[in-house]
Amino acid sequence: MPGDATAHQSPLPTTRCGLQPARAFAEWCRPDHTDWCGVGRTISASGNSSPSGIREYRGWSVTHMRGASMARVSEQTRELTRARLLEAAAVAFARDGLVGANINTISQEAGYAKGTIYNYFPSKEALFAAVVQEACDRAVTEAEDPGPGAPTRERLRALVSADVAWAAGNEAFARVFVHEVFSGDPNLFGRVVEAAAPYTDRAVQVLREGADAGEVRTDRPVEELALLFSGMGLLALAQHWGSAGAWPALEEIPDLVVDLFFNGARQPARTAAAGRDQAPVKRRKGGMGERDGG
Repeated sequence: MPGDATAHQSPLPTTRCGLQPARAFAEWCRPDHTDWCGVGRTISASGNSSPSGIREYRGWSVTHMRGASMARVSEQTRELTRARLLEAAAVAFARDGLVGANINTISQEAGYAKGTIYNYFPSKEALFAAVVQEACDRAVTEAEDPGPGAPTRERLRALVSADVAWAAGNEAFARVFVHEVFSGDPNLFGRVVEAAAPYTDRAVQVLREGADAGEVRTDRPVEELALLFSGMGLLALAQHWGSAGAWPALEEIPDLVVDLFFNGARQPARTAAAGRDQAPVKRRKGGMGERDGG
């Protein structure tokens, strides 16, 4: 009977107009039913699949789309949209800074309507943090970690090298990122530290394994050491840009950061005697210092 409550017991609607699309989807995609999903329009009953994937069956247009498949398509669409928004946001933040970037402009530059970003991120700061997290994910993925068993110094150097390589290839955004980290805003700092977790978590892992191997001190939590290590890398980048590249050069940063992180300003014992005979250090314009070569 048309409109009968038991109509869903049939694989297809029992009426010419069929169930409403939403109800049809819910009824026909139940686990105890067929995986056909019908739509209410009459076509020739050939029983063949069309190039579009629509199957003609008993005068009805049906498709093999299960609920999970449709959800998967929707999820893929959301992931693609999110990726495009992040890409546009990275460009906007690099160009305009965090304060100057406009949410609606970012949505439009990504090819979407104004306000689309709010379907994915609650605020501009959250969007910025998401861009930072993606960058940290990429740096960690590209780090050539020699793996457990290798010297801790070598593993940390690989991590800094990947970070420096990312900063060199994305300098405009990296400058904004470093600026915001050192801006002193406690709310934003917390967001950025959380977003940088892929990087700091890897540092924690390396330092913990180094502590187990007797290479890293154990009187301080490795989480604190990892934050200090990460901060030294950012400070080295800030010094590089602030001195217009005078010191340190980008290629110097990995060794510099790792060496100072492990040894600080203490003179290594094996070079203490030689160090007393070295020339004094003088200040360099915009830099930390250089040896007086005469």
